[in-house]
Amino acid sequence: MAGLRTAVRPSTARQPQLVVAASEMDTATFAIHFSKRHKNSLADLSELSPDISFDVEQGYRAFHARLHGLHKYKHEHKDDKPEVAIDRAIECLFENHNWGWKQLAGVNALVAVFPDGQIAVKTKANRVVWHFNEIDEATDCLLDFAN
Repeated sequence: MAGLRTAVRPSTARQPQLVVAASEMDTATFAIHFSKRHKNSLADLSELSPDISFDVEQGYRAFHARLHGLHKYKHEHKDDKPEVAIDRAIECLFENHNWGWKQLAGVNALVAVFPDGQIAVKTKANRVVWHFNEIDEATDCLLDFAN
């Protein structure tokens, strides 16, 4: 029939599915997530083993975070809790031997790590300094100064 047109269905943008923050996943759950949702990033592997070592897992977690910064996926992760970001930042300072005073993003205080494993926190206002032996303790202190 001349003149009849088929209605064009407008495309609807779908919101990505919101899934748990990667930092909240244990090793086995993270391996399953990566194997199913990021399988094209596994190169020649068919899946990521749930028995991977801690060091290998941390590499894949960093790679996973980078993938989400580079590509749009059908899922997004909930934001990490602020303490997770602070813990990671302090761990990175140690791993990179980045000694001395640094300001972390979103924190109104300075943190320093030292080769002997000590961590120090000082406020920007009155320069009071606290010393810690554990990352968790320093993180708790820094959370008091988070934006």
